[in-house]
Amino acid sequence: MKQWEYEDIVNLPNPTSRTHPRMPREHRAAQFSAFAALTGYKDVINETGRNTQELTELTQEQLEQLNRRLGIVLAHLKERPVITVTFFEPDKKKEGGAYRTIKGIAQRVDVNRQRVYLEDGTEIHMKYIKELEGEIIEQSLEM
Repeated sequence: MKQWEYEDIVNLPNPTSRTHPRMPREHRAAQFSAFAALTGYKDVINETGRNTQELTELTQEQLEQLNRRLGIVLAHLKERPVITVTFFEPDKKKEGGAYRTIKGIAQRVDVNRQRVYLEDGTEIHMKYIKELEGEIIEQSLEM
């Protein structure tokens, strides 16, 4: 019967260095952790799979109603009206975006720059506003 190769060293104890301390188990395990050959690939896949919405265009009637509501907010700015704005927020990384609804105190309406400013610093471009609500608006429309 053929003798097994390296039979003379198989049962010897593991060699231990006298000059270098033994590496902790956590560091040894890190040497064999998964290697990311394509750094950032997972992020790209996740970004590609992330859904966005399209900006919907308002009808002429909806635009007129929105302009009436903006006019009411503008007329009552000194009263610091609380408004709820639903608007489109373009995505910074890809085509499309998402609709958000935010509630806050109207601070300023800049007709020249086409912006609505809330006290918390939120700046909303008028072309992205879909809905504008608030108690002061509803009261004014009932009159």
